[in-house]
Amino acid sequence: MKKIKICDFNINLSLLLFVLVCCVRYYVDKYIGTNVSLILLFFANLLLIFNFAIRKKIIISNKKYFWVGLLLFIPSLYNNAYLSDHIFANFFYYMLCISYAIFFTFSNVNKKNIEFVLKLFCIFSVMTGIVTWISLINPTLYIKNIIPLMPNNIHEEMIINFTKFNNRMGLTSHYSRNAFYIILGILSSLYYSLEKKSKTANWLILFFLITMLIIGKRGHFIFLIISLIISYFIFNKVKLKTIVKFVGIVIVSIIALFIITKIIPETNFIVERLINDESIDVSNGRFDMYSDIIEMYKNNGYKGIGWCGYASRTNYTHPGVHNDYIQLFCEVGLIGFSIVVLTNIYVLYYAIRYCRNKKNAISFVILVYNVFFLIYSTTGLPHYDVEAYMYYFLINSILFYIGKTELNFNYIQIDRFKKE
Repeated sequence: MKKIKICDFNINLSLLLFVLVCCVRYYVDKYIGTNVSLILLFFANLLLIFNFAIRKKIIISNKKYFWVGLLLFIPSLYNNAYLSDHIFANFFYYMLCISYAIFFTFSNVNKKNIEFVLKLFCIFSVMTGIVTWISLINPTLYIKNIIPLMPNNIHEEMIINFTKFNNRMGLTSHYSRNAFYIILGILSSLYYSLEKKSKTANWLILFFLITMLIIGKRGHFIFLIISLIISYFIFNKVKLKTIVKFVGIVIVSIIALFIITKIIPETNFIVERLINDESIDVSNGRFDMYSDIIEMYKNNGYKGIGWCGYASRTNYTHPGVHNDYIQLFCEVGLIGFSIVVLTNIYVLYYAIRYCRNKKNAISFVILVYNVFFLIYSTTGLPHYDVEAYMYYFLINSILFYIGKTELNFNYIQIDRFKKE
């Protein structure tokens, strides 16, 4: 019994460290020391390894995720620009995130551990959401007290983005990242709404959705809605009852959106960004980046320019081209592209199959994020963004773990989403 308690404590502590790195690594590195967040991630791995030593054996619940992690890691070794440019931290983040997710599937996790990590993400989402509202209500307070908390070299850029473009970054360095955490808050709250039928979770979902509107990140908002719709119809049989219920949800949502925009005019910001003036580049410069990386690919003899080679060749001015599929093809070639994308599709297939078979809250949340991850890859860079892929690896390690140990979790079937 004592060993079990120690192991459970180690799992929760490792999850806490993992979430800290995923949510506040900028703060950790600024106020504690450079690359301390990387050390914390390494220590999170060690805690899970320590559990293996305590139990004196490794319980392999699902070998499939080991191969998933390995396949997603192999292409990153191809002419990795981070290694060539001696930016070792970025390489180790990716490697440690994959290793952590693999160790997690071997760690005899329980339902409380999974709910603990969802609570942690939700807490940070609430915090950055509140700060986002503070920036709306009192911009001066935000500029004087919140922006200075971020790394010094990005203060000026953040102020320009905030004052000139109405980019609301919350507790993060960019409004895209802020929107990402709000989505994690929505997913965590959605779990508690479906699994526990929590009224608090329902109010949190409403809070997060309104916050998304004032952040104004079109891609995140649209792709989240599309992901929820696709997942809803995967979860349920497409029949008249399902369609009628869906139409009802859409009508209520539209009415609610109309009322919200009248009460809070600032929520119109995302609508304004969706309806661009014809003179404005709707791609926000993405088309130029697509052309640039394709030209680099051609000049390299139609061979991959190397993992993160685009960022390196722009002196890291641009972390990516905001289309992972084009970037992956040009950086790691057809073989590397096929490995990553086919592995992503396999994980999605596994999520769909699990969701249809089990029909519970955690399966729905995991499915939504997998759909979101793949759709958002068309205009974003989740395969290269630390926070996005950290969550991807972790949430799918949960998927593959409970896919083999469902009886230990006793998740309830979602009454409001049941087929019959």
